[in-house]
Amino acid sequence: AGTWRVRYTVLRALDRGLMHMWSAGEVEAPAQEVKLLLSEFRTDPQNPLAGAKTTSRAHFQVAHAKAVENGCFDALLPTIDGDMSECTASNLLAWIDGQLWTPSLERGILGGVTRNMLLQGCRDHQIPVCEVNIWTKDLERASEVFVTNAIIGVIPVCKIVGVEQSYPGACGPMLPLLRQAYANACAGQSPTRA
Repeated sequence: AGTWRVRYTVLRALDRGLMHMWSAGEVEAPAQEVKLLLSEFRTDPQNPLAGAKTTSRAHFQVAHAKAVENGCFDALLPTIDGDMSECTASNLLAWIDGQLWTPSLERGILGGVTRNMLLQGCRDHQIPVCEVNIWTKDLERASEVFVTNAIIGVIPVCKIVGVEQSYPGACGPMLPLLRQAYANACAGQSPTRA
């Protein structure tokens, strides 16, 4: 019973062969809303591994631990240029000026499956989407902020520690629309497809 997470890892063995490792564990139900910590750690969009899901992410682990120590769900990582990239285990999206903003893949983010399905669902439902650089000043004027990943789906953010703005979290008006667009995309349902 419940929701489980399954992880499949492929590692290079000493003999240059491949080692296959499976792990599984039950996952707690996602929170109704979350807080993020604006991290002091930075990402480099030009790093060739920046957009890859690898086990070589020690700075992500340290940033995540610091966020949890501060009572937050995750750490939001700026790039070395100062714009936002992603969280340590989730993608960032913000509702700004009537559009869903998210950092582009060129900013060195992992193109998460949930992010991609949500963006497709939004496009199918004529919810405006733009992949752009997101700066702190943009987060300060965002009306809603969200994080996504395959375990939690689409979760609203109520506060980013380090950004002078609070958000409506689970009470935000865009949340049900985005969740419906995501669910429809996952189910292969689109109002624009004949």
